Amino acid sequence: MLADSVLIIGAGRAGLSVAVALARAGWLVQLVARRAERRAEVTAWLDRCGVNLDVLAAPTLAKLVVLAVPDRSLAVAGQALVTADAVAPDAVWLHLSGAAPWHVLRVAGGASELAGMHPLAALPDPLDLDDANAALRPLRGATFAVAGTDRAAALARELVGVLGGRAVRVADDARSLYHAAAALAANDLVALLHVAEGAAIAAGLAPEDARVGLTHLMQTALDAVRRLPPDAPLRLGLTGAVARGDAATLARHMDALAAHDRTAALLHAELSSQLVDLVRDGGLGPAALAALDTVLAQVPGRPQ
Repeated sequence: MLADSVLIIGAGRAGLSVAVALARAGWLVQLVARRAERRAEVTAWLDRCGVNLDVLAAPTLAKLVVLAVPDRSLAVAGQALVTADAVAPDAVWLHLSGAAPWHVLRVAGGASELAGMHPLAALPDPLDLDDANAALRPLRGATFAVAGTDRAAALARELVGVLGGRAVRVADDARSLYHAAAALAANDLVALLHVAEGAAIAAGLAPEDARVGLTHLMQTALDAVRRLPPDAPLRLGLTGAVARGDAATLARHMDALAAHDRTAALLHAELSSQLVDLVRDGGLGPAALAALDTVLAQVPGRPQ
């Protein structure tokens, strides 16, 4: 069922990453980069990396089209394909948006086989990387949210396999919540690092030392969770004061953060409350849990 040629609209992070992955898998790939400057940069990078794919200024006729454009541009890009006669009668259209429904591509005169396939991965701009293999790593092992018409969704799942990912179904009415979960795990993680860096710098670390040290800590903490079986409780990958039932250390954290930045203290208190819930059935006794709850209840400004 799977095609071996594809037209990708959009040469940004996602479009270029998918294009390189498919080209490396032996596909005939045509990548549309409308801006001349980006087109030149992508072409030069591909030549340096030895990746063979065509970078075009405008779309050509295709049976499989992947739209890697911002959500607000999906319908416009779909209509432009129709206007340019770039859609075969039996074409399949896919988009890479996490929040947009698959049927956003349903435009007058367009293909009837439509699906969305969004990767749960933080994709860098491949042009910032030294080689093509580095650009492919975030896609390998990524979970892709797939939904659409039967034929298009089936092809999307096969395409996910070529990219080295795993496909799950996310219904249209749940895509906003799914995308919010992705934002919590990725964008909000960076916000948390921003707050942590502020505290570390206030404690005397040089900014570069704070960044290097904290990102290493975050990576090792995530590695501990990733080593768990998928159905294991998250508390088994947890370290720190809450996991130990160490209310005294947690109280010192709260006092230090409150003196440094009230917002940071409230953020740590809310997240620590979530951790206490994780460990309630994890071996801590009632007294230890009560002590942790008491510390959090005493954080100034925290809703009770």
